Amino acid sequence: MVRPRTPTQSARSQASTDLVGAPATGNAGETSPWIVYVLWSASLERTYVGIAQDVERRLRQHNGELVRGARATRAGRPWNLRIAFGPYADRSAAQIAEAEVKRLSGVERFAYAAPVWAEPPSDPQAR
Repeated sequence: MVRPRTPTQSARSQASTDLVGAPATGNAGETSPWIVYVLWSASLERTYVGIAQDVERRLRQHNGELVRGARATRAGRPWNLRIAFGPYADRSAAQIAEAEVKRLSGVERFAYAAPVWAEPPSDPQAR
């Protein structure tokens, strides 16, 4: 038996859709470019690779400051933005680049391509 949704559940579902479903827009309705980013957790000594149009907002989500962070980043907080690549014109191009970065391991991910923003790792042996 399927239970009907309550108004609270519907509101939560709509809020989630608003956060994730709509692309970020800039001036005159232009969509923001896509960025591939690499996060670093000092406590776990691990990296996390993702894509976003608003990397600062996405980092806040990963760190639990906003809703909709990734399950893989719940442990190891706080996560720090170490490097970002792009911009990419569309999500598809960003996903292809994300897959290429994910094939690399550890600090190799920090040297993938010409970054938009970069901070060298404090520990060159970090993974």
